[in-house]
Amino acid sequence: EWKNARIGEAILAWERALSLNPWDKNTLGNLRFARRQAQLEMPDWRWHERYSSVLPANGWIGIATGAFWLWIGMLTLPRLLNWRRTQLQQALAATGLTLLLLTLPALAGLWSRSSVGVITGDGAKLGLTPTQVPEVLGQLAAGELARVERERGDYVYVRAVPDRAGWLPRAQFRRIWQR
Repeated sequence: EWKNARIGEAILAWERALSLNPWDKNTLGNLRFARRQAQLEMPDWRWHERYSSVLPANGWIGIATGAFWLWIGMLTLPRLLNWRRTQLQQALAATGLTLLLLTLPALAGLWSRSSVGVITGDGAKLGLTPTQVPEVLGQLAAGELARVERERGDYVYVRAVPDRAGWLPRAQFRRIWQR
């Protein structure tokens, strides 16, 4: 996509690859290079969104699921099976609860990042209304990240850094993660 001068599609592909493997240095380097060449700002992620990008989404979901069942298992199994409660069981229950609580901000960050997408059309015009011929409020370059706030028919209301917002045709915007 980058070699075919489709900047928005290239950045979208690298963002998706980075969400699958946040430690890939080549993907991160290519994404930084593309943003620098296209003169795009780096995204301003919220703290829980940065925290959620430490591991892939499946990693956080796996840790949360395992921690939840460890916690529930160590609380209920001794009573159900008439076991004497031990310090090890209590320590495992506390560990499960702690891990579960540590994953909650990451899960919130994953949910929040699911509204972020990339402008794929070059020179996408932000409209005041979700119509075919809106009053133009501004323009977004291909490859810019924006956050969906509302959707109506074939249009999405997006907000990009630094606080530029308006309606775009859905065809000019693609989410990094499909809902």
